[in-house]
Amino acid sequence: MNAKSGANKTDDKGAEAKYTNHSLDEVASMVCATVSVFDTKVQNTFRDFEECNILRPFMGDTIKEIAKACQTLEGKDSSPTAVKMLHALHSEMTKLYILRLCSWMRVTTKEVSKHETWVTLSTLERNKSPYAISCLPLEFREITISAMDRIELMIFNLRNETAKSYDITRQLQEIHESVRLAFLNSFRDFAGYLGTFGAELAQSRSNKENNHVQNGYMNGTDRESSASMDGDLHKKLLVVLSNIGYCKAELSDQLYNKYRHIWSPIRDNDERSADMRDLVTSFSGLEDKVLDQYTFAKSNVIRNAAHNYLLDSGIHWGAAPVVKGIRDATLDLLHILVAVHAEGILGC
Repeated sequence: MNAKSGANKTDDKGAEAKYTNHSLDEVASMVCATVSVFDTKVQNTFRDFEECNILRPFMGDTIKEIAKACQTLEGKDSSPTAVKMLHALHSEMTKLYILRLCSWMRVTTKEVSKHETWVTLSTLERNKSPYAISCLPLEFREITISAMDRIELMIFNLRNETAKSYDITRQLQEIHESVRLAFLNSFRDFAGYLGTFGAELAQSRSNKENNHVQNGYMNGTDRESSASMDGDLHKKLLVVLSNIGYCKAELSDQLYNKYRHIWSPIRDNDERSADMRDLVTSFSGLEDKVLDQYTFAKSNVIRNAAHNYLLDSGIHWGAAPVVKGIRDATLDLLHILVAVHAEGILGC
């Protein structure tokens, strides 16, 4: 028993001697080298992540583990250089993750904007909004909230875990400005996609008209097809206008007020006014443009109705007209004029 105990003590002494043969500087150097390898591996892995993995827990969990490693090294009185390197890695990876989230927000907005259903939502589905919107603005809203909530959490953790030991004011300022610009640019991007819908609808109508003009005539089937196309076009343009109005009057203000504390912890009403003025100006300019396209499309309907009334109604010029033909054509024209006037008064 004593012999066995003596052997164990000898082994312990040998192990202790093995690990105490290095000076503190050598140990610090080895720790720094290990942290450096870890740093390189993590950064390369983060940069290789595809956009589809951004919302999965890999990156967030890794950043949490880095934060735990920082606390562990600090608790063991490790080399200050190694601790500083690990804190720098934590700050850098948090910043990289936030920038990737900003990029994901804009890329995903572009993808969902390719698919418009043109189906207006019910009052309940749009949370009692007066704007007869499609699902597209709400999908954009969900994308923005999903990214911004994660960004908010990452910045909160960075402030609490790293700022206790190190001054990261400059890094935080860079992150704040990047997030602010990404948020505003995401809205500008979405406004541009809505504007593209309006332009494509107008161009489609123009191409159809040019084809009829080149053919030199329009038979009854063409007229029915044209009328159906006009109604569909007007409906889609009204959906675009409603989506723009909703983003300008409700969504931009709602989300800006929800997340402005991320990049502006201190209330800055001048900055808020400038940002909101910029967003409202973008959507207002787009709204005017699409409204012009809608008005032009409606004017074409009036022109075609007048053309049919004067030339294609079967009226015998210079003789007694067919009363029924005049009455029906006149009523058709009046219905269109009244509808256009009502839409103009309502600001559609």
